[in-house]
Amino acid sequence: MNKLTSKQLFQRIIYNPLFILILGAIAITSWALNLGGIGILVLLTVGGLVLAFNRDIMPLLPCLIFTALCATSKNMFSSRLNMILIGIGGGILLVSLIAHLITYKPKFRLFKLTLPLILVSIALILGGVGYLSVDQYFNGAIFIIALGPIMLLAYYIIMLYLNPPAWVKAHNYMCYIMLTLGLIVVAQLITFVLRSESDIVDLIRTSMDFGWGNINSVSMILTLSFPCAFFIGYGRKMTAIPFYIISFLMYFLIFFVGSKLVVIVSSATMLAIIIYSIFKGKNRGYLLYAICTIILAASIYALMFPDKTIGIIEKIFIFEKVSYAGYTTLFTQAYNLFLANPIFGGGLGFASETLLVSDFYLFYSTPFQIMGTLGIVGMVAYGIYYISRAVIMFKNPNPFNIIISIAIIGFEVLCLMDAGTFTPFPFVLIIIVLTAFMEYSNNQHGGKTDTIRMS
Repeated sequence: MNKLTSKQLFQRIIYNPLFILILGAIAITSWALNLGGIGILVLLTVGGLVLAFNRDIMPLLPCLIFTALCATSKNMFSSRLNMILIGIGGGILLVSLIAHLITYKPKFRLFKLTLPLILVSIALILGGVGYLSVDQYFNGAIFIIALGPIMLLAYYIIMLYLNPPAWVKAHNYMCYIMLTLGLIVVAQLITFVLRSESDIVDLIRTSMDFGWGNINSVSMILTLSFPCAFFIGYGRKMTAIPFYIISFLMYFLIFFVGSKLVVIVSSATMLAIIIYSIFKGKNRGYLLYAICTIILAASIYALMFPDKTIGIIEKIFIFEKVSYAGYTTLFTQAYNLFLANPIFGGGLGFASETLLVSDFYLFYSTPFQIMGTLGIVGMVAYGIYYISRAVIMFKNPNPFNIIISIAIIGFEVLCLMDAGTFTPFPFVLIIIVLTAFMEYSNNQHGGKTDTIRMS
């Protein structure tokens, strides 16, 4: 038996799903103990080590994505100590990235989203020109950079350095990242429930502040995560059952936290994935076993706790009447803002005396956000961006692309009445990463000459 070299041992560690789970445990522990700054520092430092000793960038991704869920409150970043810790972690990561680029010199080229993301960045930068004052414009500077240049850089570096060893299945690794992300929010939900003095029935669809987001954010994370857990089970045999069960449990949790729209969209997502698996999958029997296991477990719980079960069922299937007056006000305001400056829109620095969120004004709808803040230039840029993403998603209908595309479509539908597409971390980063992996999948299995494997 050949002895593993230090490099091979390092790769065996960072490409093991257990590595991703450990990073997830760091994120949830730091969040639960209100030590978000330390959690981010640890994750970024591990990411720096990955960059320093590994050419492939894939094991860095969980370090970056999980940092967003370490935020324990909106005021966390006002702490000087936390900012110092995050600054140290960011510095380590930046130095490692520079060293990585020097060691493994990139071969510059155009990928499918390079030009679309450049156009989006330009639209974001030009947003509000001719309408906002200089001070107002710079109110949205952080989001302009985060949504534009940073996402462009992230996508480009991923495409240049997504080069796992031959024995690693990139799509499985990505789905383990998303599975763990889902488990993190599940653990946060459980922690919130355990800390609350209220009965679990009373907590269904109540307002919950997790620091990094609310129950809508949790719903969107779960909507993106449960299809990835499902994919890991797809094509397996006996080992498929636990992944199918986890996928269904994540889906059912959405009924506890999600609005009527989220429940409908996630249900349509799950139904589409199940139908695809029935017609195309090779382990339909194991999918049936998983479904039967869940039904059996639910039946046993119902028999043991009938009153609580009835209370839960009544609560999750009774939706409060939603007033759309707030959305109507926002959409009207976005339209008026577009009319006021149709070419470049009102910009991300636009603010109002009401409904101000973070450092720029959210209209809680992708099309209205683009129209109101970025104008015609933004509509054209984002139109090209979405068309380019659609081409990537449907170019090669392999199981990974199909299941992930279904998840992304569900997310985009939710964002017709939410702000996920303008929330850089974690949502836009997740979408960019998933799209990059689908492009990688196309290149690896499409037989094209534009393979991204580097010599």
